Order: sequence, then structure tokens, then C-alpha cells
Amino acid sequence: MLQIKEYSLVALDTELDNEIQAIDSLIKSDLKKISRIKIIESFFNDLKPIIDIEDDSSFIKAQRSKIEQLKLIDTSVSITDLRSFNPKLKLLATYLKKKRKYKKCTLNDILEFIFGYHLENRTQTLKKVLRKINLQNCVYCLAQYTTSYGLDGQKIYVKGNLDHIYPKSLNALVSLSINNLVPVCGHCNQRKLNADSSNFNFNPFDSKITPTFNFADVLEINNGQISFKNLTHLKIENINTTLESRLELTSLHKEYKSPIVNLLDRYKKFNSSSYELNIKELIKKGISADLEYFISETPFTEDNLQNIPLHKFKNDFYKELEGYKKSGSIKFS
Repeated sequence: MLQIKEYSLVALDTELDNEIQAIDSLIKSDLKKISRIKIIESFFNDLKPIIDIEDDSSFIKAQRSKIEQLKLIDTSVSITDLRSFNPKLKLLATYLKKKRKYKKCTLNDILEFIFGYHLENRTQTLKKVLRKINLQNCVYCLAQYTTSYGLDGQKIYVKGNLDHIYPKSLNALVSLSINNLVPVCGHCNQRKLNADSSNFNFNPFDSKITPTFNFADVLEINNGQISFKNLTHLKIENINTTLESRLELTSLHKEYKSPIVNLLDRYKKFNSSSYELNIKELIKKGISADLEYFISETPFTEDNLQNIPLHKFKNDFYKELEGYKKSGSIKFS
């Protein structure tokens, strides 16, 4: 829902960087095995200027600019005779039979096998990299933790999902690219599935739209007293249209009554006259930011928007309450 920065992959520790290089090397080794097959010669001609399989350039660490080029390469070539591929790629036939694509497949199906997102050791490496990147909640709805990583022996698991911005089913060349993967919750991942750009055009790396939660019709103000009505009329303004139509984010956030009710109760309590003197003393000490944190249980900083679920939701609600207070619409006893 908010723009995120391209992942910086230059400061990875040596051990992890070696794991990435090893995977890239295996991918390139398999690509070399099929590089002279005539039906796909044009594919390798298109690939070489972007990532040369003879040098040390990386598919996994590819920058966004490279990903944009890779995803334009046509991988939809129909493969009607697998005899040229089977002797060169061990277990390819088994893989395609499991996918029910042995008799009718495309170059992309073969590339999915070569890149091996289905291989646990490769996804484990991706999770290790993403564990070092400070995005902890769903990049689409900002409502749930997704990258809360845990250890089970030596195995890393992730609570949530890793979503391909550009689906691997359309172009497997970017199926392992870190800068094509984002943490998402089960809700958004299920609704997005393999949506192509025709019905899901939101890219969190490129988004320039900052949505705003509007609670005007959620609250009731009578004689200076404010109370919660319901979330039926919650609105999200400036929301990406395909996010709303595909993921139904407004409906999702209408389920989060509890944090809004709790925040309103805390807001009224800490603006009451009985706390006024204590609050003034806190502000004199220059810790008003700490006060905001205490009232809302959420520090209102742009840097933390991607790290705390419902942060933007509660942030916008708090700002709306502050607006009512400054205008004199609400009064406190």
C-alpha cells in the first residue's frame, strides 16, 4: 500500500553471499546445457545483454532495472518435443509430469524447473536474505505481521508468504530475484494469486500513491462528545484501484474494530482534565513523542510504517482525532 525502497543487497555477510552465488552458478550451468538448442536460440540472444550466463552477474540479486528487462523476454515458446532437453536436465521429465505439463509445456515451464523456486534449499536462502530486510508486515494491506521469522533447528520459516510481484508463471527468470519478492499476509496472497498486470498493477517499489484512512463517518460527535459508531462507513482515500478491487482492503480493515475503539478510549482518557497537568509536565520535558507512543501504543514515524501492523490505520485515526481537538469540535471533561 506504501512505496518501499529497492532492497540493498551489497552488505550481505560472506556466507549468505556465497549461498547466492552457488545458486546462480547452478542456474547458469543448467542454462548453458540448453543454450544450443535451436528452438530457443532467440531467447538466449535476448538474455545475454541483460544477464550473461558466462559472467558473474546475478539473477537473485538483480536490481529492479534488470528485473524490468528480464520480465519482457518472451518465455512462452511452446515445446512440443522434449527429447532435446531431457538428457541435459536431470529430473526435468519427473518435474513436468508432476505438474501435468509433460506433453504440453513452454520454455517457461522448463525455466521454472531450472530456477527451482520449488526447491527448499533455495527458498531457505531467500528467507535468510529477507530476514535481514526490515519489512515486518504485509506490503499490501499493512494489517498483519508477515516476516516474523523463526528457527526450527537450522531451518528458517516465515509466518506469512513471499509474493512474486511479477509472477513466476509468466516469467521464471525473476522467480528467485529478491527485488521481485515482498512479504504478504495470507489474506492478500490468496486474493492476488497469479494475477497478471491486466488485473493487478500495483508494484510496491513504484507506488507513488499514499492512501489515507478516513473515519469521518465512523465517529459521532454530539455537544462536543465523540463516540465510536461503527466501521461500516470507513473509507480509504487515494487507494490504488486494483488493490481495492482485487484485495478488498476496505472490507478487510472494517474488521479491525478493537484497535480503533481502544485508541479512542485512550485518547479521551489522556486528554481529560485529570491528566492535563501531568501531560503539560511531560511536554515541557520535550518528550511529546513518547506521550504519543503512550497514548496510541504506536510511534508515529514514517520509518516505522512498514514495521508495525495497522500502524497507518491507527496513525490516520489519531491524526483525525487531533484535527477534531484543534478545531474545538470535541471537548474533554
